Amino acid sequence: MENAKKETPLSFSLKGHSKSDILMKLVPFLAFIALFIAYVLMMRGAIAKRGFGDLLSTIFNQVTTVAIASIGAIFMYAMGGFDLSFGAACAMSAMCGVIVYNSTGNIFLLFIVAIAVAVLIGLINSALAGLLKLPVFIASIASTTVISALLVNLLRLQQGGRITVNSSLFADAFWYKILALGLFFLAIEFIFCFTPLGRQAKAIGTNPVNAELSGISILKTTILAYVISGIGVGLAAALWIPANRTVSTATASSLGLDVMIALVFGAMPLSGGPHSRVSSALLGAFTSVLISQIMVVLNLSYYSGLVKGIIYIFFVFIANIGTKRANLLPK
Repeated sequence: MENAKKETPLSFSLKGHSKSDILMKLVPFLAFIALFIAYVLMMRGAIAKRGFGDLLSTIFNQVTTVAIASIGAIFMYAMGGFDLSFGAACAMSAMCGVIVYNSTGNIFLLFIVAIAVAVLIGLINSALAGLLKLPVFIASIASTTVISALLVNLLRLQQGGRITVNSSLFADAFWYKILALGLFFLAIEFIFCFTPLGRQAKAIGTNPVNAELSGISILKTTILAYVISGIGVGLAAALWIPANRTVSTATASSLGLDVMIALVFGAMPLSGGPHSRVSSALLGAFTSVLISQIMVVLNLSYYSGLVKGIIYIFFVFIANIGTKRANLLPK
């Protein structure tokens, strides 16, 4: 008791944590700060001409889709799962949203339809993974193949193989993206930290057998996790439309991998478990976008993927220091 009283908050927070735990908490945050400062310094000439708000607008326009999809996927990843069909689901949701908006001119229907389509795809994926007991990787590949084929055939009916929204909507403003991202983050943070669903997802990620023996329904939790990820993908698709206006087969094609990379950059243990955090999605998405923007400024955009791959491996290496298994990799 006497020793406990002498503990400082810092020593308490570090007590029982391995070297890799401490590194994975500090490195992503410090890396984000360093990248942001470097980007601001590189863009100081543009900031002097167009203002700091223009810089923030550029960042938020790039980060919103990946950040919201990553935040929505947090329950799935906390369980130790993943989904590579996010890109195809986002494109399908965006296409359906544009079709409805072009027919009705109602922005609220655009959001409702985009989210509903993504949730439906999430439910189908949860059935493949939960009811049919297919491995997550196989289920996501099968889903991606079917959705992509359907998307190609539907877009063939449109002139030029793509569909364009008939209005600029509010493409010149980014306030709605900040608002949507902030509200969605707070909602998921609350559900993840203060409801049984978050605890159940982390318990399954830690040990699915023990979780099931303790009374947690893996099927129910899986379905809810996929539904929430569908809401994130649908919202990301709806927010993607105003700034880009055109939907094609290339729309958000790499979103599934982008989400995984963003979570790794934010120090999210992709094997799931108690160390899963919603903030990892937000931090990682901004870090990933800053890397891409810096590479563009340096006229090295072709090497952006290579740089992200090296950093990805670096974070995996840090996570494995002093451990016997890959705590950062999905099961």
